[in-house]
Amino acid sequence: VRFKLGGHDEEDFQYSDLIVANPAVPRKSPFLKAAERAQVPVTTEICLFLNRCASPVVGITGTSGKTTTTSLIGEMLKHKCPQTVVGGNIGGSLLQKLDRLDPTCPIVLELSSFQLDRLGEMGWSPKVAVVTNFSPNHLDMHGSLDAYKAAKRQILIHQKNGDISVLN
Repeated sequence: VRFKLGGHDEEDFQYSDLIVANPAVPRKSPFLKAAERAQVPVTTEICLFLNRCASPVVGITGTSGKTTTTSLIGEMLKHKCPQTVVGGNIGGSLLQKLDRLDPTCPIVLELSSFQLDRLGEMGWSPKVAVVTNFSPNHLDMHGSLDAYKAAKRQILIHQKNGDISVLN
């Protein structure tokens, strides 16, 4: 692994094996476009985590109220399973905790529209999806209300029979 810190060169995005982008970096970034043209896969930390996580996931999204709802659900679940982990858009990366997670205890994730946007490419939705509310937001990053809605819908769109959706 070669680390390069402090600045970006287009070459770095063209000749890498994998790009792990911050979810807030717009897809139209010239560096991510360079990776795309070079067919270098682009992912995010949350995608790496969920590809490897065996625990059931409760995912929470919405325009507002995500952090409060995530924290509340996490605390309630900790009464049943003290090893419940809360993360996603709150707290640090959960990747370093993967080998210590109890696969029988839930992971509660706050998921932003930026995180959900990339998760849709994986065809992933959580076992339990909670949507607190929806109103126009982050249109500067998503480009349109329809694109923002599409990102938020990713939390539901790939759920399977038997999964649970909680909608406002």
